Amino acid sequence: MGHLRRHHLCPFGEHPGGRPGDEEVVHKGASAMRATFEFSHGGTEYRLTRQIRLGTRPRAGTSTVTQECSMEWLRPDGEWVE
Repeated sequence: MGHLRRHHLCPFGEHPGGRPGDEEVVHKGASAMRATFEFSHGGTEYRLTRQIRLGTRPRAGTSTVTQECSMEWLRPDGEWVE
């Protein structure tokens, strides 16, 4: 996935061309992906991370997609906190 696409996926959960199925943004053969976007606003540094994990339900054998998103900010002492 290109640089621009990753940065659009991270804050919005979709790429500029439209919303794909989450499994389409995970590299073929991989079971997960993570995109991180760091930015500054009003003198504070922020970090937004989106993770997508692919799996299979044990009994049913059907696909699962888990998506997590977190946002942190950088404290003056250098520690990232949620």
